[in-house]
Amino acid sequence: MLEVCPPANDLESRVADYLKIMIGNMKVNELSLFLRFVTGASVCIVPTIKVEFNGLSGLGRRPIAQHVTVFWSYLHLILIMKIFVQNSAMYWA
Repeated sequence: MLEVCPPANDLESRVADYLKIMIGNMKVNELSLFLRFVTGASVCIVPTIKVEFNGLSGLGRRPIAQHVTVFWSYLHLILIMKIFVQNSAMYWA
């Protein structure tokens, strides 16, 4: 289901692993919100979700649908995604 572009460096490889772990540990409602963020639907409507890395930094660094920014640790990734998904949930109700 998750297709990760070939990592350009060790950091991207680590973040790809973090993302896989995070998705694997999500509760059903969190996974539903995550899928809604990346696909626009609460259920998986696509055969794969492609993950690519971008070069955004500073204030521009943020999750972008179908793209993942380089995060510095697994905990950083979880924190940013949970905050984003929880705050965005009110708009998707």
